[in-house]
Amino acid sequence: MADVRPRRPPDGDERDVEPARRTRRDDRAQLMLVAALALAVLFVSLALLLNTVIYTGNLATRSVGGDSDAVAGYRTAATDAADTSLRDANAHENRNYSELGTAFDAAMRDWDAAASRHRAVANTVTELNVTAKTNGTRLRQDDASRSFRNKTPSENWSVAEGVGGYRDFTMTVDRSELTNISATDTTDDPTDLGTAEVFHLTLAADGGTEYTAFVGQGKGSNVSVVVFENATRTATCTAPASGGTVTIDFSNGTVGGTDCDALTFEDDIDDSFTLRYDDGDDVAGTYSLVVDTPYGEHAEDFEADSSGSPYRTRALYGAELELVYRTPSTHYEATVVVPNA
Repeated sequence: MADVRPRRPPDGDERDVEPARRTRRDDRAQLMLVAALALAVLFVSLALLLNTVIYTGNLATRSVGGDSDAVAGYRTAATDAADTSLRDANAHENRNYSELGTAFDAAMRDWDAAASRHRAVANTVTELNVTAKTNGTRLRQDDASRSFRNKTPSENWSVAEGVGGYRDFTMTVDRSELTNISATDTTDDPTDLGTAEVFHLTLAADGGTEYTAFVGQGKGSNVSVVVFENATRTATCTAPASGGTVTIDFSNGTVGGTDCDALTFEDDIDDSFTLRYDDGDDVAGTYSLVVDTPYGEHAEDFEADSSGSPYRTRALYGAELELVYRTPSTHYEATVVVPNA
């Protein structure tokens, strides 16, 4: 007899399971699609960023690099012209600061006009403006037979106090008036030279650093300059006397025209300082320097305007320039300071 009992469906009928499997597969596919789209967007963004960087770099190269030598040459020429114009104004127009400023401004306008005409031929536009000037004082002694005392006269004295910088500092000394240091010009102890009463100048920075240069007779016909930094000898520079004298340049670092880099110690000072002469009775000759402090601050030690020796005159210490240089592919603007441009 046939079995007519109703059949019970098996557990987990495939008709119910298969749709669920298809749903999970579809979900995974959608997730993979979203991830792929996200990666595509990321790659496109990176490509755009890279292209932007490359374009910016190329643009900067076109804007500056192609004319970099010409720009550097213009900047150097402008600062050299300003430096020369400062010296000329200080030498001839030092009656008052107003005349100094007028003379300097006029000289720079003339230079700017000439430079603009010259470069216009090459389709280049240049412009120079004087945006600031720093008043200072030139401290000087012209009497070659006089010692380096102040007007009092004292042999130990401060040439300038609270100075932020000096420029064009030179002295010419008579070898016959110097103390003989031929036996001690290589000493590592500055007290040896101090005890021997050798003329020396000292730059004492407010921050504590101290430089000292002793000047005396070296061996043969030489003049020796022995330089110390904080009581440690850094150099001994010598040069033969020409006509009995030697010129020492503290701004350019030379003794008798021979390099002596240790003398440019003012370049290493960032704070204000005091400049002193000691044993000024053991030297004779001339000196000149321009400092960035006002004329009136030096009345105690210097006579006024060539009325005696040593003396002071008004001077321009420095200037600030605004430079512009433009060509079809370059636009350059800069502010430079003279000195230390």
